[in-house]
Amino acid sequence: TDKAATDAANAAVKAHAAAQTAQSTADKAQTTAANAAAQANQAQAAAKKAQTTADGKNLIYRGPDEPSHDGLKPGDMW
Repeated sequence: TDKAATDAANAAVKAHAAAQTAQSTADKAQTTAANAAAQANQAQAAAKKAQTTADGKNLIYRGPDEPSHDGLKPGDMW
């Protein structure tokens, strides 16, 4: 056997193993990023829902003078 050819073959095997490890790491990172994006989307949807709920709350006005009717919603009270 030729030493140079054997060394090249061994180097190719090591390079192939390193490439497989790198691909596996990249695949895991991609999965982690996709999971993080999904969680971020869920958090954004929950925040929007909370804001919509907060915006939809009725107001109670207290005082001797009737409040302006601008922006009142059904269920607001004076």
